[in-house]
Amino acid sequence: MNLDKTVDLQSTSSFELNGVTSSTNLLINNDNTIPSPTVDEVPTVITETNINFQAHQEDFNTIHFDPIVNSSPFEANNLPTSPSTLSLDDPIKPWDTLLFEDQCTIEWKDITIGKEPKFLLNKVSGFAIPGKITCIVGTTGAGKTLLMNTLSRRFKGLFKHGGEIFINGKTIKSLTKYRSLVSYVEKQTQFFMDGSLTVGEYLKFAASFKFPSKSSKENETTKKTLETMNRNERVDQLLERLGLKHKEHARISSLSTGEKKKLSVGSQNVFLSRVILIEAPTTDLDFQESYQMMKILKRVAQRGISLIISMQQPTIRMLKYIDYISILHEGRNTYFGTVSQLDTYWKTIGYPIKEHWNPIEYCIAVLSKHNKEKNKGTKYTFAEDLEDNDIALKPVTDKQEIIPSVHNDYFGSQFEKSDIYPNLLQQELEKFNGLKDRDIKTSHFQSNLFLDTFIILYRSYLIKVRNYKTAILGPLFEKLVASIIPGIFFFQIGLAPDVIGTRTRTFLIVNLNTSFTFANSIKTLSATIPNLLWERRNNSYPVSSFYIAKSIEDLLEFVAWPTLFGIILFWLVGLNHNDIGRFFVFILINCVTNLCCMSFAQMLICIIPRADIVGVVAPLCNALFTLLSGIFLPLNKTPYWFIWTYYISYFFYCYRAMNINEYRDVWFTPVKPANTTTSGVSNMFGTDGFTSINSLLSNVTKEPDGNKYLRDSLGIDDSYNMIWVYIGVLFAYFVIYKVVGYLGIRFLYKS
Repeated sequence: MNLDKTVDLQSTSSFELNGVTSSTNLLINNDNTIPSPTVDEVPTVITETNINFQAHQEDFNTIHFDPIVNSSPFEANNLPTSPSTLSLDDPIKPWDTLLFEDQCTIEWKDITIGKEPKFLLNKVSGFAIPGKITCIVGTTGAGKTLLMNTLSRRFKGLFKHGGEIFINGKTIKSLTKYRSLVSYVEKQTQFFMDGSLTVGEYLKFAASFKFPSKSSKENETTKKTLETMNRNERVDQLLERLGLKHKEHARISSLSTGEKKKLSVGSQNVFLSRVILIEAPTTDLDFQESYQMMKILKRVAQRGISLIISMQQPTIRMLKYIDYISILHEGRNTYFGTVSQLDTYWKTIGYPIKEHWNPIEYCIAVLSKHNKEKNKGTKYTFAEDLEDNDIALKPVTDKQEIIPSVHNDYFGSQFEKSDIYPNLLQQELEKFNGLKDRDIKTSHFQSNLFLDTFIILYRSYLIKVRNYKTAILGPLFEKLVASIIPGIFFFQIGLAPDVIGTRTRTFLIVNLNTSFTFANSIKTLSATIPNLLWERRNNSYPVSSFYIAKSIEDLLEFVAWPTLFGIILFWLVGLNHNDIGRFFVFILINCVTNLCCMSFAQMLICIIPRADIVGVVAPLCNALFTLLSGIFLPLNKTPYWFIWTYYISYFFYCYRAMNINEYRDVWFTPVKPANTTTSGVSNMFGTDGFTSINSLLSNVTKEPDGNKYLRDSLGIDDSYNMIWVYIGVLFAYFVIYKVVGYLGIRFLYKS
């Protein structure tokens, strides 16, 4: 299929498609329209030069270009007139672009948040279309961040207070489906895995949830597409596009701020999200890095993505990459349109843009100055202060031209009266009317539940190995110290009746060590929840995969360390080691208690999505459970109306189970043989002090001291069965805490 080629001498771009290089001159027109695709053509958006071209996916040898450019009043000031003057140094490949039927437009209409007299956002409207960048600018406190959060569906009051968001002209109620279409890169670039991963690993893990490990089989009529690529191919492609190929094996912690922002954009664009929101992409970057960032964002948009960014104030060089500008002031739209229309519009409302000024900078300066002077009740005109090149407000005199009265809603009300936005909205969205009747496809998880779980678990342990000093050596040192010092202090304490109370206090050491588990559990889960929310918003994997992986990790960690602690303490103190089975039961009780403590601590985090509240509630619960363990106040000496509180403490069951394991059927002191003079049987085994038959018969009927201690001190009669009851209760609490924690993190952590 051959397509016509329209040539002009104004600009030239080169494209390499299907192995053929085509150098094409661009004709600039002002009709601001794009020809509709024919039946056998599939439009692919290439907008780094603000060009829409139509070409069949199988034949890219020749391309028909219908570029768009708007005339600009700033040519005398060398301001950019259109992105069409850019060169495409990064050719578009058909497999690196969303097909037309997969592209999405986004429109927000009358977004209103707050109540009179102070609206945070007041009837804010706008749109973004595939292949173009919409930039939201404004003064500090204008509502840029709030609008971005609203468009990402992170603000729960959106539909309560009013406003609608349309994707391809439709309202999407499902939050999961919406987030699979719309990605959000926040202002503060955070890599919640502490920067120990390399750039390549970070992108590979992100791609693992979206791409299969092997390429799909290509059919005879389709070239390689995004859906048929494997994860390694996509990662290599992203590294090239982002300019991070040379940093593939560098750790994230070693990246500059600009490189981290590039990586953040890449991770959100692994599967070519239809709409990408990027808050302040050039913050903390120098001039050149900011310019390079805008070039990358333009390349992202030209793949058929609707891109929305927010920033304080773009430079003149950045403006050539921006297609639509939305200027917010005090929560209202004061302008939405192209840069070229900006001067014409502001002239109509009485504020012509000065020469040699960045038009956005001038508008924001006017709005900022107006914000300071609006409450003085005087009519003002704007003049230029030549000394500091700033905008100054001067009182109106008879000789000066009177500017329209400046009041609180002047700029917003003037824009609402104009027809710039309605005309532009209708003109641009008409090009994508064909998308309204199509079912919006969302990205699905390419791997199953178990594979997702394995990937998350593998990533977690890779990070642990990288941070072995704090993740492995630190807990090891803690358990050694926590077990050796008490073991030396209570070394081989024995079973004499006068030391039974001291011997029992070793179980308090076990409970205190479990308290370390409580604090560590809160720390580990709190560190991973932000990353879970980040990836959950990207629809990377279901919450169940994360929770299963985290539970497996906890089972391994909170069994290994308590086992080490228990082994050392048991043999140093000299607990009941005559029966090896008691040793294994001791380890079992200690491990189950640690798991129960861990699951309870994590449950608190899952059901209370406020770190400050958890920081208060968690220590109180831990201290209360320790007091209710029965060590400080035995159950039989507790007021009857307070006894029920003991049964909510897992330490209570641990303490009683350990006492049973230690003292059941145990003699505190050896029984002396009885002295008898019975003839004939006075000493069946000789006369050298061996036990007589009478003493043996006496021992059979005597109750062991340990059983008597359990009955008198703890009120336990059936010690053999009760130990397994207590262990079973601990297991039950562990399961209950885990289930409640999952429900909390599944339904309470929405954003």
